Amino acid sequence: SSLDGMQVHMNFINVKSWFPYIRKEDPAATVNATMLAGEKEYADNEEPYLFILNHPQWPYYDISPEVLVKLDRVRFWELTNNPRSAGPSVEGAWDPEKYWDVVNAYRTANNKPVLWSTGSDDAHSIYPNAVCKDGPFFGWNMVRAEELTTRAIMESMLRGDFYVSTGVTLKDVQFCKETGTLKVSVDPASGEGVKIEFIGTKKTFGRKSEIIETEKPKRKIDSYPENIGVVLKTVDGLEGEYTLQQDDLYVRARVTVTGSEYEKFNKYELLMPCAWTQPYTK
Repeated sequence: SSLDGMQVHMNFINVKSWFPYIRKEDPAATVNATMLAGEKEYADNEEPYLFILNHPQWPYYDISPEVLVKLDRVRFWELTNNPRSAGPSVEGAWDPEKYWDVVNAYRTANNKPVLWSTGSDDAHSIYPNAVCKDGPFFGWNMVRAEELTTRAIMESMLRGDFYVSTGVTLKDVQFCKETGTLKVSVDPASGEGVKIEFIGTKKTFGRKSEIIETEKPKRKIDSYPENIGVVLKTVDGLEGEYTLQQDDLYVRARVTVTGSEYEKFNKYELLMPCAWTQPYTK
């Protein structure tokens, strides 16, 4: 639905019926009304389903992190969505990883459930023997499931037992709730120059944000303190681990392969290939 030029894209995964678009007075109300309508529509769904907020940055910083801070029952969003299609950036504004960290910083600080990331290629078309800007293979989800069935995959994702990739394969991801230790191991076939970054936010993070106003299109974009979403530890190699400290709210891992070819995209500066684990808390 369109709200003064803003777009709110959402989808339900693993359902067999649909209902009309819902348009409310603002993005937050639209997302919430859609989620609630889905709960009613799919109350008797035979299998588990996912509700996902898609690419909130599209087309131009349309859905603030504040929306998912408020709507903490929304558990899934799209971290990476074919970054080749991104538009111009605004200096000081949030990017997708900052968005994710802002939401999880506020959620975990208030004992709310974390937000899990998903990835997709948002493929609109497929051209043989060519990689196009809206084609496949730009993002996917690697799910640890008991069996290759829709139910098993959905159940694993609803537990947060999956990671997002744009080309890096992880051998294993383990988090020990008792010790607060996140362990990550990378498949050597991913390439040379593997770097594992453990990212999180401290309990003392800055709560004050600023507003950046733009005219074309007209937007009020949130700008957040640098101490939200910081690198807590870096490991060069195929294996790494980080143990949550007393002042940590959560930890997640980002794995990049610096020895492989990659591209920087002018709006969100996402690296390819890359992999992201989900955030973990004690």
